[in-house]
Amino acid sequence: MVRTVKGLDRTLQSMKTIARAYLEVRSGKETHPDIVEIDRDPMTFLKGVQYDIIHQTYEPGPYIEFDKFERGKLRHVAYQSIRDQVFQWVWKLTVEPEINKRLIGHTYASIKGRGQHDAVHKAQEFMRKDPEGTMYCLDFDVQQCFKSITAEVVMRKMRRKFADPGVLWLTEKILMGYHNGRELPLGNVTSHPLANFVLDDVDRVITDAGVLNKTGERGMNADRYIRYLDNGYVWARSTAYLRRVKKRIVEKFRELGLTMKPNWQIYKVDSRGTAILGYRVFHKFTLLCKKTKIKMKRLLGDAIAHMRAGKDPTPTELGQFSSYKGVLDHCSSWRLSKKTTRLFERIWKAKTWIRLPQHQTRAPSSS
Repeated sequence: MVRTVKGLDRTLQSMKTIARAYLEVRSGKETHPDIVEIDRDPMTFLKGVQYDIIHQTYEPGPYIEFDKFERGKLRHVAYQSIRDQVFQWVWKLTVEPEINKRLIGHTYASIKGRGQHDAVHKAQEFMRKDPEGTMYCLDFDVQQCFKSITAEVVMRKMRRKFADPGVLWLTEKILMGYHNGRELPLGNVTSHPLANFVLDDVDRVITDAGVLNKTGERGMNADRYIRYLDNGYVWARSTAYLRRVKKRIVEKFRELGLTMKPNWQIYKVDSRGTAILGYRVFHKFTLLCKKTKIKMKRLLGDAIAHMRAGKDPTPTELGQFSSYKGVLDHCSSWRLSKKTTRLFERIWKAKTWIRLPQHQTRAPSSS
């Protein structure tokens, strides 16, 4: 039986929540013209937001939309004014904790304490502890996840889980404010929690063992499963079982108006490893994926060449070094790090050490 969440409207309407939401929006944008204007009389602004929430008079403003090329993909980003972002943060601070409480433990991305490397560590744990039970992997992805999730699907589930009229009203206002609720905008702080909220139904079908609803739908009882937002990984000892799991996922996607990407795969882990979030995880070791390795060698190789030519590394190069050093900490990388991060660090430390006053050669006295 679904337990309905109640009593959130008081938090939603609280001045404390609204002030926290504004501070979150304000962070890093102190010189933004709208922030400067609000800071002249913040209480008037905050009371206006509170009035609109209590009396349900808020109307979302227009979106600024643009395309952005990021990590090899063209993404369509949309964001609203500072005022609209405050309403989104009020929703996030109030509703997202309740959503996250109800997600399964193996859901990652946009959840505090469950980041990219936590998902990789969980995959490593599955494969290390149970080699027989992780011989094969089903790797699947949601086709255009944010574009496919509609306000109708979200609100249907929201009404089942949340009873507060204020929470339901604000959720619907935010959703309908973008393309009349036909999709989730990539840019709202509400979009990732709502995507996790909808895809939790898929997680339950995969992992639960008993009857899931009144129609007699049963879960697949897969205990070795990870979802990182729209990417899912299921491990098992047979391909036949994984094909049954894949069939059930497709059926659930259809109910939610979603589609599985055609590039789904079922493969033997020992032959190629599980490609998950930039790593290739095998039963006894983990490697960095080829694309990231090539890029890292090129960038750090250029930085090392600059230092050998007598130049100091730029702030960008120092940031790349720190980032890749952290990436290599989570995989088997002794030989790779020897030629990249450790070499960079050794040269940079030598340059820094030689500049210390006690190592400077003093010019001979003219007397």
